[in-house]
Amino acid sequence: MNRTIIIRTMLGLMSVLAVLVAGLLLFVKGEPSGGRADFAPFLKGELATFAMAEEDLAAPEVMFVNGDGLEKSLADYRGKIILLNLWATWCAPCLNEMPTLDRLKAEMASDDFDVLAVSVDRAGVEKSREFLDRTGAQHLDLLVDAAMELNLAFSAYPLPPPILLGRDGIEIGRVVGDTQWDAREVKLFLATIIEATAEEGAQGS
Repeated sequence: MNRTIIIRTMLGLMSVLAVLVAGLLLFVKGEPSGGRADFAPFLKGELATFAMAEEDLAAPEVMFVNGDGLEKSLADYRGKIILLNLWATWCAPCLNEMPTLDRLKAEMASDDFDVLAVSVDRAGVEKSREFLDRTGAQHLDLLVDAAMELNLAFSAYPLPPPILLGRDGIEIGRVVGDTQWDAREVKLFLATIIEATAEEGAQGS
């Protein structure tokens, strides 16, 4: 075996080894789907109880209605980062969260991000509308899932279980307990996710 063959053989083995090492690192790190980065450094303060999703599960194709009675689904918002908040008129923490969600939407809603506050109150649209009016919300759309199918699909108990969805409709994570959604660390966290997934948004547009 001449020197050229030996060198080529060694280079080939090194290439194979590099591929195996890269694959092992990817497996160990568990890189999130869709190119999402590790946002753990941001999960403090109001987001201290934010739990990253352990599985890549697409958002369910559940239908709900808006204030005009028109059917909507989470697929209608694909391409945006979505903060999904399920609430009900009898949920005390929801009453405290709603104004902060309203301010967050007023400040950050765009082609890249939106806040969906969906009522899962069995009383329906009018009772949910009265509740939103009582909280002083001016920017949140009235969305209602009176059948509570979203709760079941997301295993979202107890209320409220704010769920963050990626542009691809896959859950990024959720918060346990009520949160001040217009807090500085929350907005920084969301802005970071929006920027980190900007390429996904451009591809989907």
